Amino acid sequence: MSNGPDQVSNVGAVSVIFGLFWRVSSSCRGGFSPCDLGLMRAVIVGLLRQISAPRFNAVLPYAHDPVTFAVIMGVDNFAIAMAWSLLVAYMSSLTKPGFYTATQ
Repeated sequence: MSNGPDQVSNVGAVSVIFGLFWRVSSSCRGGFSPCDLGLMRAVIVGLLRQISAPRFNAVLPYAHDPVTFAVIMGVDNFAIAMAWSLLVAYMSSLTKPGFYTATQ
């Protein structure tokens, strides 16, 4: 199977459109999930989502349609961006409010 220009442009379009949408929406969800679950539970949920998201990539060699690629890209981007925003929230919770953050 050869990678023609149409297939490469489909990958680029899906990566840009769905990737950006899912990253922004999951960053927002990752920012609000400590309010719902508590910080440590949210970090564990984000960790488990990030660990399980690459398993969907095993489908890619067998499914060659853009819809499947968009779904897998969305799941992967959702898990990664949510885990990163939760990591930033956790790292921010380690600082003391009485001191300047830059000195810690």
